[in-house]
Amino acid sequence: MNTIFVALILLVLPAFAFAQDFTEGYWVATEVSCFDVSIPIENMSSSDKKENSLLIALNISYDKKCTLYLSNIEYPAVLQNGSEKSGYVSVENCIFPLKMNKDGSLSLLLKDEFIVKLEKKENEPKNLDYLKIEDILVAEEREEKLLKAKEEAEKAALAAIKPASVYGMEVSFDSYDTQKMSLYMDYGRYYFENNTMIGMAYDKSGFLPNLVKCEIIMDGETPRQDAFTVLDRHVNANFLTKYKGYLYYIRVDRDNGMSSLARIDLKTDRVALIGRDMREMAYLQIYDDRIWYTGDEHRLYSCSLDGMENRLELDKAVYDPYFLTEDWLIYQDEEDSETLHIRCMQDGTDLKLTDSRSFNPVVDGTILFFTSIPDDGGKAYLSRIDLSKPIKDGDMCYQIEKSTLPMSKSFYIFNSVIYGENNSSISIDNWKKMKNNAWELIEQRNFYIGKDFSVYGEMYSDHDTVSYLYLYSRDSEEKVLFRHVY
Repeated sequence: MNTIFVALILLVLPAFAFAQDFTEGYWVATEVSCFDVSIPIENMSSSDKKENSLLIALNISYDKKCTLYLSNIEYPAVLQNGSEKSGYVSVENCIFPLKMNKDGSLSLLLKDEFIVKLEKKENEPKNLDYLKIEDILVAEEREEKLLKAKEEAEKAALAAIKPASVYGMEVSFDSYDTQKMSLYMDYGRYYFENNTMIGMAYDKSGFLPNLVKCEIIMDGETPRQDAFTVLDRHVNANFLTKYKGYLYYIRVDRDNGMSSLARIDLKTDRVALIGRDMREMAYLQIYDDRIWYTGDEHRLYSCSLDGMENRLELDKAVYDPYFLTEDWLIYQDEEDSETLHIRCMQDGTDLKLTDSRSFNPVVDGTILFFTSIPDDGGKAYLSRIDLSKPIKDGDMCYQIEKSTLPMSKSFYIFNSVIYGENNSSISIDNWKKMKNNAWELIEQRNFYIGKDFSVYGEMYSDHDTVSYLYLYSRDSEEKVLFRHVY
């Protein structure tokens, strides 16, 4: 922001009627200000004070002739008098209004609200301060720069209240980002690309899961399976994530219960186990060329793409961790009463988002939706936070809006519609009216919602066991039992 203030100095300025009765001597710039924001020159970094930069100083002689120092060049100038200790300095075709302040300093008006404060030095200064200057701004850029300077000043004022906080975080999810996060929060059991689906199915017993690949074709309005291939047998495969030609997932062996990282080469369908085995493993996501996941005791880890170089990233139990931006991670903090937090993984800033037990965070645009349960237990309620509108004070970073109608913890957002369990749905604008018959013994849960069809399963709500899977036509509302693997 420093450079913005001084970048306009060499522009031709309009004439103002100002000035008189100034003391002779050397006057040196000590502060630059714009609007209500002031920057002391002594606080500027050394990189902003170097050669080929702008120097502001004024030498007033006894006869009111003066020298104005700009960009290391001495400009002969004339101090023209007015009244009440105000006037202006004329330099070639530029006019700089000048005013004496109550504290005896001078204010040199450069352009509109850009002001340089000068203080008198008893002796000729040996080392004058230099201010970095950008190329002269064209007129079209000027207003944009001024607006940006004002926005940065407002952010800086907020940051002064809560340093290194969410006020620098910018979140805006499109429909693809929202759908991806919805899939993730329900364990990312399916991956779709064009007509190809990779996800779980079951053997003829209906209980042992397999990771399968098949083509989904539309027979009129009815979805059908075709070209069925088993990729990995008798495993639960969760958090399927495509990255650089591979499909990464968490593999839970149904024979021994151990979890490991695995990946499929999407060109050859070859499966490879990577990294170490753990008793617990969940929430796989790839960020900054590393795999992030929760391991034993739900601690947050990361490793290289080949499963090596494991390191502990967060030494506490976390659930639903998800990167909202390149730096900011949202997660449920089990140690803080299962509330939602956001954490900057670059500097460790950690801030509390919610005030009660909160689950299933999903972002649509700038709005964070989640379900919350009162501390005394009971039903879940849909809630939301606008991440573009942080508040300045109080214990929470954002204002929370809550519905008063009970619903299930799990939901899915697709094309501005919220889908809950047991065939419930509502437009996102009417989110406060969302309600479903939650907490029944058998729940119908959406695992994928697409343009033409959906995949949903019937689950036992007490232990998340899938009993049946269906393909569901979004046009004809016909459902087709997902074929078992024999």
